[in-house]
Amino acid sequence: MVLLDTDLPYPPSVNHYWKSGRKKLSSGKTIPYRYKSPQACKFISDVKAIVGKCTMSLYRLGVEILVYPPDNRTRDIDNIAKGVLDSLVTCGLMQDDEQIDDLHIIRCDKIKGGKIRVRLFEIA
Repeated sequence: MVLLDTDLPYPPSVNHYWKSGRKKLSSGKTIPYRYKSPQACKFISDVKAIVGKCTMSLYRLGVEILVYPPDNRTRDIDNIAKGVLDSLVTCGLMQDDEQIDDLHIIRCDKIKGGKIRVRLFEIA
């Protein structure tokens, strides 16, 4: 069963998805922490607006991601998957990306502005 088949905006790569910081505790000790970047938060918000209300799948899943880059820069397409999958979890389409057993990422021709096409489906 297909759960999602739609175009989404071009996501930030995993290199720009997470930011690092240091938090100072009352004891004076500092600890490192990670948080989602403003680009990641905007991407998740955009995905939520496109996906809308959905039913969460508890089954094993497959995902196909067609990547249409915005320009000719060299990119590692595997860096795109983490942000896309994280946004699908945040939208409530699945409990965790651990449910994914089949993942295909295909680079396509560049288009102005870039985009991705995501197809999420339950595996029988």
